[in-house]
Amino acid sequence: LAQAAKKPMTPAQPAVWGPRELDYAVHDLAVQWSAQSSQLLIACSSFIPEASNFVEVLSVGIEGRTEVQAARRLPHYYPPTRVRWLGSDLLATSGDCLRIWSASGELQRLLRHEANPQARCTPITSVDASIESPSSTVTAGVQMVSADVYGVCNLWDMETGTMQQAIDLGQPL
Repeated sequence: LAQAAKKPMTPAQPAVWGPRELDYAVHDLAVQWSAQSSQLLIACSSFIPEASNFVEVLSVGIEGRTEVQAARRLPHYYPPTRVRWLGSDLLATSGDCLRIWSASGELQRLLRHEANPQARCTPITSVDASIESPSSTVTAGVQMVSADVYGVCNLWDMETGTMQQAIDLGQPL
């Protein structure tokens, strides 16, 4: 044991993928393993002042060192504030609205925060979800919550795409 304590520890070298140069600032990201394609999917939200923004989904092959590939870009007018994978086939993004995308990049739902003191659509600053089954490919079993700049949290029924309850936290988020 005394001999082991004297030997310097050498950490294992982590794999480095890339380089992948991005032409935008990344504001938020979410990671999802795709068993179907055996790749890691990384959703990166852009922050580009005074321009249209997007969420870029990058794919990385885990076996060996492979190039990072841009899989698709999901359009956003305002900078996306949060990105979250919902199960294996859906991605939630927030900004001016809450958007639910298929893994192939098709917009599935557009949800607005209208239960706030200003009675209008307002920037969504946070989104999270609880998923019953990580392999779920449909919205059944997904419980979602989002919060806006006024501190109003919305609880969503993702199966129907409707807001179930709004909770005013009384402070901005």
